[in-house]
Amino acid sequence: ELTRETKCELVDLRADFLLFLSKKNFRSQSSGLLTRDGVHLSAAGNELVAQSLLPVIRRLLGVAAEQHPSKTG
Repeated sequence: ELTRETKCELVDLRADFLLFLSKKNFRSQSSGLLTRDGVHLSAAGNELVAQSLLPVIRRLLGVAAEQHPSKTG
């Protein structure tokens, strides 16, 4: 309801984290997979967040999935 009222997108990162952990956390580790210390994201955690957000960002910007932003430099 809040997302509708504010016209904001909701990306449920918690659901994505839980799904990842259900598939990869065989030893029930509290950290070391998606976080370094249970709070701060690891490289894998940052990658998961990026993979979760990228489709929404592309859709909002009207960029097809196969397109890559041009590099400037």
